[in-house]
Amino acid sequence: MAKTHQDLMVWQIADELRREVYRLTDYGPVSNDHRLRSQLRQAAGGIATNIAEGFRRFSSREFLQFVRYAYASAGETAEWLADGVVRGHWRADEVEPARRILARLDPALLRLIRYLRSPAAFERSGGKNRKA
Repeated sequence: MAKTHQDLMVWQIADELRREVYRLTDYGPVSNDHRLRSQLRQAAGGIATNIAEGFRRFSSREFLQFVRYAYASAGETAEWLADGVVRGHWRADEVEPARRILARLDPALLRLIRYLRSPAAFERSGGKNRKA
């Protein structure tokens, strides 16, 4: 059982993505595209921070809502990466490592969402919520 949010595999993958996005946005033409750079970093960073915030909530239903935000931020991150390729900030192969991380992250987030909607999660949170 996870004692902190950092113990969750899904958070570890989200953190890996955040670090990759920061690496991608530290150099080259994207470093001068302040809007894209900011939006992309915010979206990628939001995944890990929403998981962390949700983990500290008192019920599985509350945690579920934050994991849903994280899932939405993963989609936004993918879209900003694609936009950066379209704008010519990167070649497709340069964002491939981030895309591979996203390909691992999406199913992990969906598994956590499925678990948080389960009776087991409800019981583990002390019955403090109704099934979402």
